[in-house]
Amino acid sequence: MYSLLDEELGYTQGMNHFVEVILRGASVDEEATFAIFEKMMRGEHNWRRFYTEGLVGLESCIRCVMEWINTEIPNLKYHFNKAGIPLGALLAQPILTLFA
Repeated sequence: MYSLLDEELGYTQGMNHFVEVILRGASVDEEATFAIFEKMMRGEHNWRRFYTEGLVGLESCIRCVMEWINTEIPNLKYHFNKAGIPLGALLAQPILTLFA
């Protein structure tokens, strides 16, 4: 249904996962679930960008998580740096999984 509203984006694999979480987690009917999903996609946080070409949302999300790690658990960053593991690259796959 959302794909009809947003013809430019259409349907992208992974959208159904978010709809399911809203439907089950919020314990609301399908109409309210659609309204919540539409607000997530087009609202202030613009989750639509996670599904657009160029992965703009992914880059932004990784940057936010990295800032949080740097502030809240800097030892984790230190551990990965010491081991030569790029934490940003490591974060990409789990985040992509949410939107694929």
